[in-house]
Amino acid sequence: MLNQRYFKRFDSLGGAENFEFWRKLVSLPRDAGTTPRSVLILRPDSIGDFVIFSRQLEGYRNMFPRAKLDLLGVPEVCALAEATGLFEDTIAWDRYRYEKRGVYWREMLTRLSETPYDLVIYPCYSREANADEMAAVIPASERWAVKGDDCNLSREALRYNERLYSLVVDISPVPEHESARNAAILSAFGGIPKSWNQKQHPLFTEEDTAISAGLLEDLAPPYVAMVPGAQNSYKCWPRERFAEVLDAILDQTRATVLLGGSPQEESVANWLRAGCQAPERVRILTGRIGIRGFAAVISRAALLIGNDSGPAHIAGAMGIPAWIVMGGGHYGRFLPDPQAPSTRVFTSRRSCFGCNWRCKESEPFCITKAKLPVDSIIKCFGIS
Repeated sequence: MLNQRYFKRFDSLGGAENFEFWRKLVSLPRDAGTTPRSVLILRPDSIGDFVIFSRQLEGYRNMFPRAKLDLLGVPEVCALAEATGLFEDTIAWDRYRYEKRGVYWREMLTRLSETPYDLVIYPCYSREANADEMAAVIPASERWAVKGDDCNLSREALRYNERLYSLVVDISPVPEHESARNAAILSAFGGIPKSWNQKQHPLFTEEDTAISAGLLEDLAPPYVAMVPGAQNSYKCWPRERFAEVLDAILDQTRATVLLGGSPQEESVANWLRAGCQAPERVRILTGRIGIRGFAAVISRAALLIGNDSGPAHIAGAMGIPAWIVMGGGHYGRFLPDPQAPSTRVFTSRRSCFGCNWRCKESEPFCITKAKLPVDSIIKCFGIS
């Protein structure tokens, strides 16, 4: 019996009526015991999560060498997945519309209920209600998931939702870093984790390279990529601090600064360029190039400066030096990254590190009080 109280989000979309709509679409899995011919991987999380996960993609491909392998994720993740060449198809979903727009929510679930797979894999340690919800309506012989933590769901809800899956693996003792967790999850599913190298899976195509080259053809190197935004505003270093770093780079070096980010961050980029001392050496790419195109831009940069965000992980995956300001909410789980030695992390250490972003202060001082040593940046990378 499915219980509505584990899906409190439904209250904002019509309560019991929408729960009943979802319940009718649910199909419980059965262990087929045969080799899957079609596999869907659910990655409903962020760009950085996928970039770290991509280190084990070949392991999943090798588990099902003859199967049709697809991926469900946000549009940016789907774009990166397509560049790897390991997926036959992708299914994009819009998190905001799914959580806030009842019509889109119903359309998405209906579409998934009409898209059968032999196997659905949800290989995330921190499961969330959205993906459990979507996995449940996909007609599948088998569904695999992870007995994870309570970052996004209560322990009670996690246990209750396990009935939606035919296999739930336990990776205890849990490794600290997400990369090691992904390897442990693949191993628990029966795959063989592989050692990762930075040339293994591309995050952009030759077409993306050509587009990025066209955007930069009138700008002299060296390039410094700067990303002053992040998916969550509480992870953002104050824009005034970015302005100080920007002016120092423009004053003390000959570098061209490339401002990147999502369309929602364009106002910050415009503010930074308008207030700097040499706007002719600042190019705004924010909202004007897709994530793969910006990955190609990062590959041409001498350095990336930014917050704990997707571009930081993209730079690390390609071995591009990155100096990143981050807080203590998940410190050590995603960054610092032992497999991305070119990435340096700057924070203001607090006794509350590891709070899972349940900040009890008036502001996240672990971020707002962090400092970037600008003089060291200039000396380290020879961009003067």
